[in-house]
Amino acid sequence: MSLNPNGVDDGGMTARRLTSDSLLFGAAGALGKALAVVTVPVLSRALGPNDYGTADLAIGFSGLATLLVSFAGDMSAARLRRDETTQEGRARVLSSWIAATGLISCLAALLLLPWAGAIAGFVWDAPDEADLAVLSIILVPVAATQAALASVLRLVERPVAAAAVAVLDLMAQVGFAVLFVLMGAGPEGVLAGFIVGSVIGLAGATALAFPHLSAAPRLGVALRSVWLGASFLPVGAIFVGTDYVVRYLLANFAEASAVGHFAVAIRLASPMLLVSAAFSMAWGPYGLGRRPGPATSRMFAAVFEVFGIGTVLASLFVGAMAPEIVTIVSGSEYLPAGQALPGLVLAAGISGTFFIVVTGAGIHGNTRAIPVSAVAGGVVQVLTTTLLVRDFGLVAVGVCALLGRMTSLIILWAVTRATLRVRMLPLGIVAVSGPVAVLLSVASTAPTDTVLLRGAIAVGVLLTAIIIARSRRPLPDANQGTT
Repeated sequence: MSLNPNGVDDGGMTARRLTSDSLLFGAAGALGKALAVVTVPVLSRALGPNDYGTADLAIGFSGLATLLVSFAGDMSAARLRRDETTQEGRARVLSSWIAATGLISCLAALLLLPWAGAIAGFVWDAPDEADLAVLSIILVPVAATQAALASVLRLVERPVAAAAVAVLDLMAQVGFAVLFVLMGAGPEGVLAGFIVGSVIGLAGATALAFPHLSAAPRLGVALRSVWLGASFLPVGAIFVGTDYVVRYLLANFAEASAVGHFAVAIRLASPMLLVSAAFSMAWGPYGLGRRPGPATSRMFAAVFEVFGIGTVLASLFVGAMAPEIVTIVSGSEYLPAGQALPGLVLAAGISGTFFIVVTGAGIHGNTRAIPVSAVAGGVVQVLTTTLLVRDFGLVAVGVCALLGRMTSLIILWAVTRATLRVRMLPLGIVAVSGPVAVLLSVASTAPTDTVLLRGAIAVGVLLTAIIIARSRRPLPDANQGTT
């Protein structure tokens, strides 16, 4: 691969490169996520629904705080590196971004630590779990810096090294979490395991990324990375934040076990989140590095069609078998989790499709629409969940998550549709998937009585996938019109 003086791939993003990088990041994440899913039976049974839910609340809080202090720096770094003409300039962008991430995350942790007791009491209604809150806060700067250093490897086109760091981090986190819980540490053991694992991942990421941080950071570059990243930050922050608000609503307005059930549903939806995340990691740097033009529009539309249809059909198939999946993994005690799973897994798939439109908006100068669409989707999810969770419980949780993601996608699509010309078939499939997921969520409240209905939907999804796969058109060659 050759780079032009601006450090941009002259060949553009080809279907083969997109697929290979997505598979690589997906395989790396899959190893860790597979361990995470495997540990669901261990942790959920060892802790019980209440403690498992409390641990999940603490992890969710740490994850949201980590996301916020990271300020979408990988997106801004990708954009800033594209504009640099020298290797030193590109290295300075990376070092300034890492310095900003470390400083901001450490300051945030120092500000939050005195409020640990209040966080435990107000956010997850457990005032006696201040120690758990302290651990979740300590995790923030470690996880944020580790994630940023791992992203450096991705931006400098070392996907194997980035994948290796991801595997190391995830495996260490999950392994130590299980070890500490089995030693009797309770929910605190989960957070302590995540901290130890992240420290190990941080050490590995530092060793591999250090050669690419040869230029000294500069305050001006760091501020630019923070400012530019702010326009992309709402995309992830709102999605993660709304899911955390849902946990809060369940903890305060539903049965105590509901948070644990929701946690299991989230974990079981995580493979689809992994698919979306792996695709986003592969697509983001290349998508943002392209220039506006007809060839770019064709590429974005084709990727939207392939990824959008694939994730929708896979999500509906999983949703059709939700009760059985939950029972096999965590036991009948967690069966209500199946009511939320169809909506959550489809919402996870829609998140990846939404990211395609986000990058399209970014390169076409429509960045103001990105936070608007993300915030609108988050507001819709929170408001509808607040109104419906008392009466419909976990069914409402999954359906409202899906409604929020769909809202964000529709709003941003309305702004970018002139530049991303997608055919009606994939748009129709994405639109129809929503009502089908709602039907599956309702059907999961009586899994025995609806097994034939859910089986018929699963078969229909498989047949649709086969028909589309046999008639699909290849992705266009992105080697045209990239500059």
